[in-house]
Amino acid sequence: MHAEADDLSLYEEWRHTFARDRLRTLYYLGLVANPVFLLSDLLFYRDHWPTLLTLRVLLQTGLLGMFLLFVRRRTAVNPRVPLIAWVVIANVCVAHMTVSLGGFPSPYYSGLNLVLLAAAVIVPFSWLSHLSAQIVTLVYYYGINFLGPLPPGAEAAAVQNSFFLVWTCVACLFSVSLYEKLQAAEFQARLSERRAREELEISHRKLLELDRLKDQFFANISHEFRTPLTVSLGAFRALSKSSLSPETLAVVQSGLRNTSRLLFLINELLELARFESGRANLRTVCVDLVSLVKNVAANFESSERQRIFIEGTSQLIPANLDVRKMTKVIYNLLANAFKFSDPEEGKVWIRLAPEEQRISIEIRDNGIGIPENQFERIFDRFTQVEGEATRRFEGSGIGLALAKEIVTLHGGDIGVRSSLGQGSTFTITLPRGEVRPEDVLPVGEEDMLELPVPEAGDRAGQRDRSADETAPVDRPLILVVDDHADMRAYLMRLLADDCHVVPACDGAEALEKVRRLRPALVLADIMMPVMSGHDLLRAMRADDALRTIPVILLTARAGTEARVESLEAGADDYVCKPFNEEELVARVKNQLRIHRQERELEARTAQLQDLYAKLEAANAELREASLRKSEFVSIVSHDLRTPLTAIGGFVDNLLEGIGGPLTEKQRRSLDRINMNIGRLVRMINDLLDLSKIEAGTLPFQSNTIAVADLVDSLMDSLQPLAREKSLRLRSTMQNRGLLVQGDPDKLTQVMTNLIQNACKFTPSGGDVCLDVTADGADFAQICVSDTGCGILPDELPHVFDKFYRGTASRGEARGAGLGLAIVKHFVELHQGRIWVESAPEQGSRFYFTIPLAHRPDPQTAVETPMPVEPA
Repeated sequence: MHAEADDLSLYEEWRHTFARDRLRTLYYLGLVANPVFLLSDLLFYRDHWPTLLTLRVLLQTGLLGMFLLFVRRRTAVNPRVPLIAWVVIANVCVAHMTVSLGGFPSPYYSGLNLVLLAAAVIVPFSWLSHLSAQIVTLVYYYGINFLGPLPPGAEAAAVQNSFFLVWTCVACLFSVSLYEKLQAAEFQARLSERRAREELEISHRKLLELDRLKDQFFANISHEFRTPLTVSLGAFRALSKSSLSPETLAVVQSGLRNTSRLLFLINELLELARFESGRANLRTVCVDLVSLVKNVAANFESSERQRIFIEGTSQLIPANLDVRKMTKVIYNLLANAFKFSDPEEGKVWIRLAPEEQRISIEIRDNGIGIPENQFERIFDRFTQVEGEATRRFEGSGIGLALAKEIVTLHGGDIGVRSSLGQGSTFTITLPRGEVRPEDVLPVGEEDMLELPVPEAGDRAGQRDRSADETAPVDRPLILVVDDHADMRAYLMRLLADDCHVVPACDGAEALEKVRRLRPALVLADIMMPVMSGHDLLRAMRADDALRTIPVILLTARAGTEARVESLEAGADDYVCKPFNEEELVARVKNQLRIHRQERELEARTAQLQDLYAKLEAANAELREASLRKSEFVSIVSHDLRTPLTAIGGFVDNLLEGIGGPLTEKQRRSLDRINMNIGRLVRMINDLLDLSKIEAGTLPFQSNTIAVADLVDSLMDSLQPLAREKSLRLRSTMQNRGLLVQGDPDKLTQVMTNLIQNACKFTPSGGDVCLDVTADGADFAQICVSDTGCGILPDELPHVFDKFYRGTASRGEARGAGLGLAIVKHFVELHQGRIWVESAPEQGSRFYFTIPLAHRPDPQTAVETPMPVEPA
């Protein structure tokens, strides 16, 4: 609210400034134009020159005085005042000129148009001000001319002048109004643009501050992490040198490998934070590049099979380098090369090529390659290649970014060449500097970088081929899928007490084992080579034979988005690393129990389906019987109506006197016959309607209906029934122009049934009333009330049930129990509702609503009593 008030205040201030600037121009125009028009007065009206000169002087004086007041008190005067004053002063003088020159026939009336147009064009501000000035102008012009003697033809000239003056006023008002709307939109756009620019500047400053705080946070938290990690690493090393059982030693070595790897990643984050803050520096020494590369490559040669091939090592290559930082660069490039290569066939070639001024290091692999459109992005911070295959590998996205920063700090360059499916080649170019072989120094321990402890075996993703795949009968078989050997061994150790565990190192191997072994549960990592956990899940859910096997996904990706993605893909559960051991085991047991219960439920469901099929057959037989019943009712109703129609025709003929004059007693007898024939026909029609309702073939024709006509016709037709029982029948309507939307025949039948019911259960001398009111803006409400015996409380919930006839204590013969049921169905067909209010010996009130065709005009309530004389 405050912002809107401020915007409005700014807009008003801007409008007033605009109006004041334009008013200055308007007054200048008036002060210059008025003397110029003296020439016109002198040329065309020389005889009236003294009078016209006097008026011109008065006009000039008024404009000049108002202008001086406006200029001296520019900010204090509301611009509406000088605007109205300019128009009124000028037009009052022009009106007096028309009087002097013959009144309405004078052509000087066009000066009024000029003044109005000039004000609207030059100062399009406040259409209300223009309207006020126009009203004063027109009133003064017509008033002063009509007060004096009217020359011949003045009336016609007045009418003609009015046409042009009024339309000039209308055009000016529309022009000013539209211009003000355009001004408001332009001002709002400028205001929004300025605020957006201010918000953008504030956001930019905040982002810079957040970036600085992020770098500071990384530096601080990395230091805090290194202390406990260094202690943990020392403890694991001490344990690995003590006497331990083979199982315990494997656990300690796993902890040692992963702790050293975590410390290495923390050091990379700390190094990257130094580069971000501009605090990175080099401690260069002259070293042999060949020895440095060989030392780093030795960390990846942990098997009998050679995987790294180095060229260009025949001679010493001296270079000025920061040993720790360059070791990190070479290690990251080799780790990436093996990470994205086949675990068994992956190889790396390193070529050292010294030149006169520069040294190039080329590292080539036979891995999966990099898409060409990703070459520029792979050296960005926290970026991973968006290829389908490479994206399945976990990583921090800082290794290559840090390598580029270090190489650039050395004054060198790093680039990449790659083809999908054929491997990648990274080339580092470093300046050689002024170094000689005799300047080479041995690398001291303080310059060495502590690299992660390599894993045993060929690779973390090597396949487990010795695991027993035969599960005991009393233990469920679980398939553990992870490309990290230590994580796989850890999970197998957790679940081994209660389950038989079979490992798999990627999704492809897991899918083959799932099809062959049919495990009770699959526990799979998401990001794996060859086939990811999501791909494995999709393949299982697409196979009818495997879709019911529960799958728990395990990943380091935290957050709601990753969880939702996995659950929507069809995972039964989702666990984030790091996890609690007891929680993971409990989740596995829960899924096993759910799967077992699902199998039991499937067996019971099969039994229920058999039972359901039998019930469906029985329902089909019942539906067929109901259809035959409806057809029978329709045929019988038709056969019954035919003789009744004939009897009614004969009775009508007798009443018309075809058989001769009738006595009053005979006529009353024939009336009773007619009445009972009508009751029989209505009962037959109810049966026929009920059969159509049950068969779904009841027609419905929606039209716009005048309620007053419908009620008047209905009251006329029911007069004999009320007269027979000496009842007072009347109707009231709040609005006789009320229109509803519905089927007129069915609405007539609804009201007829309700009124006949009311007459049936109301004793002689009682009242039956039909009231029509508007129920809000969308519905009409119709009430049929009586002063009869009422309805017992326990019968109220059942009065609209089919075939419900109530108790025999109400003093009247009970009907077939169809009328009110059909009434309820007809009302619901109209999207309305029906209800009843009643108490014993207090009468009944049946209400129902019908949708209005349109909202009626309010009118005075009209009561149309229908007096009925006692029979």
